[in-house]
Parts: sequence; C-alpha cells; structure tokens
Amino acid sequence: MYDAIVIGHLLKETILYRDGRKLGPVLGSPCAYTAMAAASLGLKTGVVSKTGYDMGRHVMAMKKAGLDVSGIALGEHSTENYLDYTVPEGKKLSFIHKAELLASLEDFPADYLDARYFLLCPVDYEITDDLLRALYDGGKRKLSMELSGFGGASSAAGIFTQMEKEIYLERITRHFRIVKGGLEDCRCIFGEVKLADAEDLCKIFVNWGAEICVLTLGKHGAAAYSKKTGFVKVPAPDCAVRDLTGAGDVFHAGFIAGCLEKNDIRAGLETGSAASAAIIARTGGVTPSRFRELRKTSINFSEADNS
Repeated sequence: MYDAIVIGHLLKETILYRDGRKLGPVLGSPCAYTAMAAASLGLKTGVVSKTGYDMGRHVMAMKKAGLDVSGIALGEHSTENYLDYTVPEGKKLSFIHKAELLASLEDFPADYLDARYFLLCPVDYEITDDLLRALYDGGKRKLSMELSGFGGASSAAGIFTQMEKEIYLERITRHFRIVKGGLEDCRCIFGEVKLADAEDLCKIFVNWGAEICVLTLGKHGAAAYSKKTGFVKVPAPDCAVRDLTGAGDVFHAGFIAGCLEKNDIRAGLETGSAASAAIIARTGGVTPSRFRELRKTSINFSEADNS
C-alpha cells in the first residue's frame, strides 16, 4: 500500500533572487517538493501529474530518487513559470504556459487508489472539482490540501477576487481531512493577516469542515488546530537559510510523515519543521542532492500507525 499519493503539476521553473542570482529552469512546484520530501522521509510515494516531454529527465530523476512516477503523463506542454523574488512585494509568479488539467481518476494507476493519504498540491487550480469529488468518494479517502495552489501564494494573482476565493474554499474544504498553508497563503486569500491571527485562521478551515488546519509561521515556527487537540504550536528550529523556495511544501510532507508514524499533531509539526529546515539550508530546485539530508532522518513505516 502507498503511504502518500501527491497530485499536481510539475513546474519548469526559473527563479530570480534578490542577490542577483538566476537559477533554472529547474524542477519545482508544490507537487514536486512535497513528493520528493515524502519519499526522502521514507513514505512509499506515488505522483499524479501531467507535464511536457521536455521534463522527461526530471521525471527520471524523481524515479531514481525513489518515487513511483507511473502516474505522470508526458504531453505537449509543461507548466512553466518565473518565480521572481526581486519585486517590491517580495514574490511574484508569472506563468508562461500550462499543462493539461488533472480531471479524472482514469489518470491514476489502480494501485494508487487505496493509499493512506492523498496530498493535493496544485500550482494554480489545475485539480478540477470532478477529480476532487471522485477522490473524496463520500469520505472513503483521506485528503490533505496544500493551500498555495487553491488561491494561495503559488496561484496566479488577480484572477479571482478575495470573496470568490473564500466562497470556493468554503465549498471544497469539507472534502479534506487536513488543510495546510502558510501566513503568505492566507494573505493572498483573506487580505492582511498577522501572526496573532494564526489560531483564528486555523479555526476558519476547521469550521468549514477540515479536521485539522496546519499553518507555517516562518521564523515563528508552525501551528495546528483541531477540535480534538485545540491549538498546538512549535518553535522553528535554528538553521541556516539559503533558499526558502519549497519550504512549506516540504513541511507538508513532513507533517504527514510525523502524523502517520505517531498519529500525533505535535509529532507532525516537529517532523515538518525539521524537514523544512533541512531544505532551506540548500538551493537548486527539486534535486536528489538537495534532499539528501532528509534521507538521513527517514522514518521506518513498517511499524507505523495505520490510522
């Protein structure tokens, strides 16, 4: 049985940094970062995506790193973007073109469908409502949302209003056991928010139907809320910071890994924080070398909790 199936577009990404560096095109995206981290932490992980033939070497690199890539379909177009950290607002994404939408369970290998968790990690709304409903299947499967591609920080700006984003998220959140995002995602969705709003933001998603909401808080750590546990917060570990790209996505994988191992929210937060800290100390997009430190702390899931 697979521990995690990660769903979303892969990115052919060029990154512009404040210090003048230009990196890429490299493999990126919430899906790619989350999947590589999940596999590095010891989860049996498959990927469902659509991308271009020009990304074939990156798909092979993911396979060599331990991911099952039988759910990745190659076609005419990749999803390609520029990630610009030099702009006054701190971060801007510009999409050049996009791959086909992810719309049907027919895109999933049959042995993926009984996985323990499905991590929906779009870049920009590429997972359709039809696929979401089919995956949920009346609550038979456990789904976890990466908020960045459902209106958060990786989604194209200016396409939907704040009200439209909130209405959409209120409608779909009931399908998810876990909603994971960051303060940056919440600012894109709700407008100006502060660190002190973290608990209230978590409660919004739980009131909309999620069982657990998890927020990364940058240098202030991470937090989660559920009606069962209340508000739980952990500090950020001390670590060097070279490149923050993908930090939240890697955290998502770590949170799932920690929860699967110990069935405990605090364990999830701590594992997610440690995984994120290991990634931001390195740069280079989604490469096996950048994830090497995670492999040193991989979890043996043979005895892990099956909840």
